[in-house]
Amino acid sequence: MSYDDDQDTRITKKLKTTTNTASISNLYIFKSGQWSPLSPSTSSTSSSNACCKSLKLLTYNTWSSSPSHSPHQSQAIIHILRHSKAHIIALQELDQQLQQNLLSQNWLRDNYVISTVDSYWHTIGQGDGGTGKEGRPEAVIVLVRRELAINAHARVSFVKMDNGKGEQGKGLVVLDLDLDLDSSHQGTQPPRDEDEPDPGRLAVDDLVSSQSHRTPKKNNKRIRIITSHFSSLPQNAPLRAAQLGLAQSLLTSPSSPVVDIGILMADFNVSSEAELENVFGAEEGGWRDGIEALAAVPVVVVGGGPSNPTKTNSSNNKSRRHRMNKNHPHPPVSLQDPLNLEPRRDPFRQHATFGSLYPFVAGAPRSKPRKARRIDRVLLFVPPCTRESEGGGGVGFVRGSYEEVGGGQVRDGEGRRCWDRQGREGRMWPSDHLGVAVVVALG
Repeated sequence: MSYDDDQDTRITKKLKTTTNTASISNLYIFKSGQWSPLSPSTSSTSSSNACCKSLKLLTYNTWSSSPSHSPHQSQAIIHILRHSKAHIIALQELDQQLQQNLLSQNWLRDNYVISTVDSYWHTIGQGDGGTGKEGRPEAVIVLVRRELAINAHARVSFVKMDNGKGEQGKGLVVLDLDLDLDSSHQGTQPPRDEDEPDPGRLAVDDLVSSQSHRTPKKNNKRIRIITSHFSSLPQNAPLRAAQLGLAQSLLTSPSSPVVDIGILMADFNVSSEAELENVFGAEEGGWRDGIEALAAVPVVVVGGGPSNPTKTNSSNNKSRRHRMNKNHPHPPVSLQDPLNLEPRRDPFRQHATFGSLYPFVAGAPRSKPRKARRIDRVLLFVPPCTRESEGGGGVGFVRGSYEEVGGGQVRDGEGRRCWDRQGREGRMWPSDHLGVAVVVALG
């Protein structure tokens, strides 16, 4: 299912209205001891000098709105996000409690700006039945590294989508950035932990005020990043196709503002690879999947708690595997083939991000587990005009940068393993999804 031109034009006008007329960034920054709106003047009156040669992107369905979600799982998710060092983080199925926990973290206050569940609900609503098909009200939010957000004039807008019966409100969270890809100056630095002194870092107010003294750049590129939690259940395939078509139109339509690089990072909830190919397979090869970054490089699995190793790199080398097993008798395992030893026969199943950690629907018979699926993805779209322009050929996924996060067993504050009879092997996992992180080279 696709949108006709008139429909697409109406949607684009709506997006422009939410972005420009409101004159707000829909992002919040921590300064002067409190969370405050990121100044709209940063994104509307000054010119950008922001430079970033690559972006690390992370999408993660937190499952925190589930009634079974525990404080230990929340702490595991916070640990994963803190150590991801991602420039941009997209979170789905986020409830208000986990957001409050995030907002209290010093590492997040120092390093990120954030959109909020309240802003999402204000535009998107909470759907049918108040709490949807299960659990507490949920939302989709983004976190953007603070210096990047300020320098690139980050602004977020929301586009409401139709939702299925009994589902919570569905919408697109659209993040726009203006980046100078030709500058030799690197405009962002890795996030700083609260226990790492950084006396040379500029204060937030200095960063904001410095924008008025920057020289306008002619080579700025519009980076548009869209995230969402698309409709679930197999019978919602037609609705899901319409939702995916809407997201595609905001990245590729001639009636949309010029987008030099488009990124769609989301929980797609598709039941087959064909659903994605029907929407994204006809763009003259412009769409690429973050799984391409794997190539022949082993999968990287990131742990789920402070006592787990932050990263466990797999290897085909038997002695290396022996050393890993000796040092970590129960290393994080998240894939059917965690060592990536088998050829990828079916990438939709082989590198599943959903269905393996919590194989059974609550209350459903144990004789029929979920089908493991790769529904959490980062898709990259580079329009032909960008690919053909000078420097455009450098845009793409960085080989070997593909990571799956959340594949480690949750541990409590004392480092003890947590258990959940609903989880695979009776273990507690941070979420029923794995997160996906990739690095995109921008030129």
